[in-house]
Amino acid sequence: MAMVLKNPAMKASFDVASEATHKFSFSALKEGLQKRIAARPMAFAVLVTGTKTCLADILVQKSWEKKPEIDWRRNFVFTAFGLGYLGAFQYVLYSRWFPVWFPGTSASTTAKCVAFDQSVNTGMWYYPLFYVVQDAVMNAKIEVNTLRRGGERYSRNIFADMTNCW
Repeated sequence: MAMVLKNPAMKASFDVASEATHKFSFSALKEGLQKRIAARPMAFAVLVTGTKTCLADILVQKSWEKKPEIDWRRNFVFTAFGLGYLGAFQYVLYSRWFPVWFPGTSASTTAKCVAFDQSVNTGMWYYPLFYVVQDAVMNAKIEVNTLRRGGERYSRNIFADMTNCW
């Protein structure tokens, strides 16, 4: 049941109090979230990146590929890779190691970071590991052949993958 205030002064004071309460609540929520993120930045990176890759694959399967059913095994490949490599490993890479390996904020330092990321990180770590994870999940097993098959797929695709990356 809604409260009807007929007195204009009471109505104005109620509106101001209500608005202040909403602003305070939003501000407190924002501050609390920022504190939690600052306290556990890697956990936040893993959660956000895992969620993002999971949802992105669902979007691609349903909207782009027009699949009637979601391939959950395939989605798990992207989600697991998003959580582990994109979330955890790249958090450490970019926030811990890059500042040590490439100190400073000059244009030259930025160019070195980009060159390293697009060659070593992407070409030598990201793609090989993705193909191994994909093989392990899609075949539901991890064995010596998992590494071999992932490596073979990487070798077949490296030129196209790196061309698309650059």
